[in-house]
Amino acid sequence: MTDRTSDYNIDDVNVLQAVLQTNMPDDSNSFWLSVERDTYPVLSILFKGELAYLNYIPNDGDAGFVGFAGDGSPFRGQQISFSMSAYSADDVVVCGETVFPRSKAIHVAVEFFNNHEMPSSISWQKI
Repeated sequence: MTDRTSDYNIDDVNVLQAVLQTNMPDDSNSFWLSVERDTYPVLSILFKGELAYLNYIPNDGDAGFVGFAGDGSPFRGQQISFSMSAYSADDVVVCGETVFPRSKAIHVAVEFFNNHEMPSSISWQKI
């Protein structure tokens, strides 16, 4: 697993959960979770405070899937910006229907950590 500044070799779900709670000084972070470094599938999570945006990428060359909260999202109709790096040019703007609470994203990450497959605890839309 990597974030904006570090590589992690995580073999314990409690450590995973703790690391996913960390943010950079700008209250954001981005994580790339895979079973082994530079392998697929990958779960990508962008955090902004208590908000999260998730992508599941099954293999190289596949755009993958975006987590979809749907019409029930409290952020429906909004556009929300997430930082991928320290440079604002790298920011990603997403529709509110794809934004989840941080706690839900951590739950999804634990599911991915345990089974190494597309998590079933949220809906996904093909990109």
